[in-house]
Amino acid sequence: MSKNHLIKNIVIVADLKNIEDKKIILYGIITDIIFSSSLIKKNSDFQNFTQDFFGVQFKGYVYKSRTLLLARCLRLIEKYDLEKVNVLIDKLLLVFNIHPPKNSKNNSKNLDVLLAWKKVINHE
Repeated sequence: MSKNHLIKNIVIVADLKNIEDKKIILYGIITDIIFSSSLIKKNSDFQNFTQDFFGVQFKGYVYKSRTLLLARCLRLIEKYDLEKVNVLIDKLLLVFNIHPPKNSKNNSKNLDVLLAWKKVINHE
């Protein structure tokens, strides 16, 4: 999927109100990010990705398989409540430079980490 299409989906998910609809579209967005070697080239970069976006670290073998990593990330999203889903969406909005997140509670450290991911995704 192209980066422009990914950005359109992030905008769509940000405007939705129903948590189940948000989760369904987030599944697709996260799938595209994980399977896109143009966005994240090396599997080893996913250790920082999961820590920064989901706040978790998996065992090393999970990062060797994008398919296994995707399954773990989707399982996390499935368990999220509305607040956690919205925080994840805000992080995606910031990284893809769509517009500033609404009512963001991120501190400056989180903002710095997300801006670093923005540089990785935009190949800066």
